[in-house]
Amino acid sequence: MTPNADVLQQALHLLQTGEAERVLDTLLQQSPGNADALALLGLSFAQRDDNLRAADLLAKALTLKPNRFRG
Repeated sequence: MTPNADVLQQALHLLQTGEAERVLDTLLQQSPGNADALALLGLSFAQRDDNLRAADLLAKALTLKPNRFRG
């Protein structure tokens, strides 16, 4: 697993516990184009009903990696 993958796995766990934003902000400071981190942060904001911010982050993630999040 890559260092970013380790951080993303930790962020996913924190997302489930409601503490993901701090970890994801740190990761995005180091790697601003990380589509996975942007998407997880978007999901975190969506969970808090901050839908405009969530949509912006999810759109950025999709712009960076449009095929990454297909089913």
